Amino acid sequence: MPTIRRQEPSNEDREAVPPEQIRGTVDSLSGVAGMLKKVAETESCDGSTAIYDGRRRSVAVMTSSAMVQLSGQGSLNGRALNCGFTVRTIAGLRHEDDREVARRPLKGSVLIALREGGAFPLPLHFEVETRWFGTVAVQLAGPPVAAE
Repeated sequence: MPTIRRQEPSNEDREAVPPEQIRGTVDSLSGVAGMLKKVAETESCDGSTAIYDGRRRSVAVMTSSAMVQLSGQGSLNGRALNCGFTVRTIAGLRHEDDREVARRPLKGSVLIALREGGAFPLPLHFEVETRWFGTVAVQLAGPPVAAE
């Protein structure tokens, strides 16, 4: 289990996450990488991931919603998987937060290009609700640059 040696700002304003809820978790980025690996292997994003970011313990649940055909995307034309997800915080809430609001699942979606020839799937468009400033959307600006 990872050990946090220093954290700024400190977690003094949050409830502690019990060690038994930290075991078996991954950070958010590793959770995304694991989901993309699953998509590469199964062409499905169905599943859940236990996440701990050093402050909060969350559960992310992903579901495959539709297989679509991409066009007008240049080298990324072809099949893509549309996935929906929810992320629910279960521990590490701030002491002053409204617990019901803080535990409300945040919803999102991601469109993932299924690339040919064994290339790793590529997230093209990502949207997620936030508690602070509405929905955040991220769009891939262009295909990966080939290594020379």
